[in-house]
Amino acid sequence: HQAPHYVKAGLKFFSAIGVRDSESLKISNIVHTAIEKKIVLDTTLIYDFNETEFENKKKGYILVYAFTVTDEDRAQLEDFAHAYNLDIFSVTFNKSYSWANKNFFNIDPLYFVSLVQHANYVYTSTFHGLLFSIKYKKQVALRNNPTIHTKCSWLIENLRLQNVVLSSDRNIAKIFSDSNLFDD
Repeated sequence: HQAPHYVKAGLKFFSAIGVRDSESLKISNIVHTAIEKKIVLDTTLIYDFNETEFENKKKGYILVYAFTVTDEDRAQLEDFAHAYNLDIFSVTFNKSYSWANKNFFNIDPLYFVSLVQHANYVYTSTFHGLLFSIKYKKQVALRNNPTIHTKCSWLIENLRLQNVVLSSDRNIAKIFSDSNLFDD
């Protein structure tokens, strides 16, 4: 990993660096080794967001916050939503999902927080989707992928949340029905 010159030059003004995952720690050790570095909590977990009002309290929903959703995961989300009379809401990045009851584009960050706070379940393939789900103790199914694996793996291992990761023996229904995800 090569950091730009201005990053290396700017680091000399720091006496310590806090990073949020083990991969960032590795990178910071490559960039500059003379200052103290530690893994610290992401501010998402520290900041106390004010409860926000959300207009759809009539019916429960699964929040989908993912860059991509596999066909298999989509079918499982639809089956679970149908079985439990839930809507599917999606916070989308680049396309809407025709199978979702509602797609949200370019929403206010606090509105996003309220969507997580009021969700019955969360499906995500993002680091912050996992963090907010942990913060609000949501039943979360994580589709781990190469983009987020290094960031999420340290968090999953240290919080013993392996059961939130989708795998051949842990599907969406099994994860969403598991009442012991946040007991430790």
